[in-house]
Amino acid sequence: MAGHYIDHPVHFVQDFLHVELDPWQADLLDALAEHDRVAVRSCHGPGKTAVLCWADLWFLHTRVGAIVPQLCPTFSKQTKEMFWAEMARWVGRLPTRHELECLTTRLSWRGH
Repeated sequence: MAGHYIDHPVHFVQDFLHVELDPWQADLLDALAEHDRVAVRSCHGPGKTAVLCWADLWFLHTRVGAIVPQLCPTFSKQTKEMFWAEMARWVGRLPTRHELECLTTRLSWRGH
């Protein structure tokens, strides 16, 4: 699946998750494809968690054997309940959802 999508995370999100992105979300995903480090600063509720899930799914789908750790200062309720619930939601929209195993705190390709 890598091909075109390896450098175009916005197209991956649009084509596989069927999302209409806000301009800032598209800019953030494009920045991830171009730079090694990207920081995001914003208020509560604009969709940062969704974009993080999309970025993780894009990276996992376009780089064979990729490992994408999710780090935070503490393993908080927000990380466990909000991030992973959001990830499960987006995995459910993928055509590859049956090939992925989405556990409480881990996402992996079945059999790997």
